[in-house]
Amino acid sequence: MKKYIAMLTMLMMVVFSVLVFAVPTTVDLGWDAFGGTVDITVFNGDDSVGTLVTTGAHFWGEFNSTDFDNNPYSYGVDSGVFTTKSNVEGGGSVSFRVERTDTKSSYGGSGQVSYDEVWSIDGTAFLARRTSTNYASQMNNNYGWATNNYQAAGSQYGVLHSIATGDGDGASINVFGNGSAVINAPNDQLGGNAFRLGIGNGCTNLGPATVAATGAGTYEIMAVGVHELNGNGWTAPNGAAYYANFIFNGGFNSNDTDIDGN
Repeated sequence: MKKYIAMLTMLMMVVFSVLVFAVPTTVDLGWDAFGGTVDITVFNGDDSVGTLVTTGAHFWGEFNSTDFDNNPYSYGVDSGVFTTKSNVEGGGSVSFRVERTDTKSSYGGSGQVSYDEVWSIDGTAFLARRTSTNYASQMNNNYGWATNNYQAAGSQYGVLHSIATGDGDGASINVFGNGSAVINAPNDQLGGNAFRLGIGNGCTNLGPATVAATGAGTYEIMAVGVHELNGNGWTAPNGAAYYANFIFNGGFNSNDTDIDGN
């Protein structure tokens, strides 16, 4: 039978923590708080784990998780999904992390991580992501569910979208400054030692990610790939890292930000 954790609404100063170990489990949480912190960690058995931390002057949102307890093909790994849509106003932050902790060994090792963070010292921030895990891979399936997934605005703000494999390879987009920034990342894909940021998820080949910023700030791309690393208009040698830094004043736009590596 499934276990359900019902909606929780929090007002004023609130600190909330959840640790869920039992499977199968469905978790549905919501909050609307003024000050304080929401700190949620959910374990889908030993197959994956999701963590959300958010705080601010006024912050509201939802967190959902399902361990399907399905063990497809009797590989010993259940499928799972974690989602959040989280908002902040008047200053604050949201961070969301999902790690795939088990695998069918013929598909490569586990340890894939998706991590995102948005923050503003005096303005607004928004984070929306849906991450699924199974015996073979971890995917961020945002297409058709949420657009403009990572946003922040204020006199100082930051927006980070990052993915990493179990062996330390991966890629990130980071925008910070004063004004605003929006990263729209339809999909990401992680499996074994391979990763795709901003594009992918099987045969759908959705993407690429886009970035739009106003005001003044810095846009960074970082990537590491032991065997292969490719982006929009660039290729890095085997075993190399790639780093690009763009300082802008008066806005910045990128209509094609995608990175493949393994």
